[in-house]
This record gives sequence, C-alpha cells and structure tokens, in this order.
Amino acid sequence: MSSETTEPSLAPVERDRPIRQDVLADLAAGRYERAIDSCRRQLHASDDLFYRHGLGLALYKRGRFEEALEVFQAEAAGSGRTQLALATVLRDLGRLAEAEAAATRAIELEPGNWAAWLLRARLHSF
Repeated sequence: MSSETTEPSLAPVERDRPIRQDVLADLAAGRYERAIDSCRRQLHASDDLFYRHGLGLALYKRGRFEEALEVFQAEAAGSGRTQLALATVLRDLGRLAEAEAAATRAIELEPGNWAAWLLRARLHSF
C-alpha cells in the first residue's frame, strides 16, 4: 500500500492536532466558553465527532443542558460514550426514564463501561 493511500485519512487529524489539544486543555482548565467557541469554529469546517462531543461537554459543564442535549442527540446513537453523555444530560433535565434508556443503550454498546452501569443503577433507584 502506498503512502498516498494512507496519508489523506491521517492528514485532517494531524493538521488540527494543536487545536484538539487546546480544546482538551480548555475543558480541563474550566475554560468552557473558549472550548465552545473553538469547537463551533471547527464544526463549521467539518462535522468532526471530536468537536461535536467537546461542544456538548462544554455546554453541559456551563449548565446549558438543553443545548448540550441537542448536540448529543445529533451525534448519533452508535457510541456508548455519546449515549452516556446523553443519559447524564437527560438525568440533569429530570427526564429519568429517557436517561435510563440512554444508559442502557450505552451498556449495550460498551458492556465494560462502568460509568454507564453506575448511572443506570442510580437512575433505577429513583
């Protein structure tokens, strides 16, 4: 296989690695508005799952639950991580039955996701 075949798939991630690192640093440092701005800017260029999830997380951390919910719902149902994030937002919105269903989907997608198991157990006890 030639390098021409593999490079295009790696190029976008390599090209925006510093931006990804900045987003992660902003999230870790609690600079959520800055992370929101960076993720939105990057999402205008491409619908990258990293930036979509980062946007949802930053919105959630700012207490903007409805906006975070929209982001995670649009992210698609194929990821256990996304379903766990969705379950967490739904829980905080008081939509407990929906939150439990999302936690269950997270477990189905990633049976080893202990955080999803813990959240579902807590939701089930309500």
